[in-house]
Amino acid sequence: MKLQKVPKGESDQGSAHEQTAQALLNLRCAVDHCHDGVFIVDPVGNVEFVNPAFEVLTGYSAHEAVGSDLHGGAGLPDPNRKAGVHWQGHYARV
Repeated sequence: MKLQKVPKGESDQGSAHEQTAQALLNLRCAVDHCHDGVFIVDPVGNVEFVNPAFEVLTGYSAHEAVGSDLHGGAGLPDPNRKAGVHWQGHYARV
């Protein structure tokens, strides 16, 4: 994903919206280019997003990961087995 500018609007409300949209676009670009695997889950544990580094580090494509339930028995299998490496890292609840 290439960093882009959000088009400018006319009103103050539009300006706040544009600033938020630009901040989200910048964050998405940073996460997509980060070398750390990043995944986002909803409150019940369903994977909503993975970045490209997650795919490389775990061996799971975004298509395989998104929608998986990490808290139920039908979650992703052990990524260490698929990637053939020992996973090392941390989980952060934000």
